[in-house]
Amino acid sequence: MSPRLQQVLDEIAQLTPEERSQLIEQVQQMQTPEMQPKKSWQDLEGIAPNLLNGEDAQTWVNQLRDEWDERDRQIQNLSQEAEKPWMKFAGVFKNDSDFAAIVKALREEREIDDSSAYSLDDIEAI
Repeated sequence: MSPRLQQVLDEIAQLTPEERSQLIEQVQQMQTPEMQPKKSWQDLEGIAPNLLNGEDAQTWVNQLRDEWDERDRQIQNLSQEAEKPWMKFAGVFKNDSDFAAIVKALREEREIDDSSAYSLDDIEAI
């Protein structure tokens, strides 16, 4: 054991039990992933007992996949069958000269450079 480690252990021996608990928590938080013990799949054994209620795991997985495939098919069918609400208005103003004039006026107004029309100096403080 290194002298430095021995010195730290001697100082730890002088701590109260509560301070030792706090020290242990701090040291555990300092552990890097490489220092932490490796997990094993066997650690999961029994973690969720009776999850499948005696059903074979592969049968359960297959059933779950089938359910999700069915949901996916239903979603695809809904998206294909869904009416696009805006389509019933498409072409309503196709040959309407009044609407064409309004659209033209709006386009012209949008293209007007009105950056010099107003300035902050022209606006009085209220």
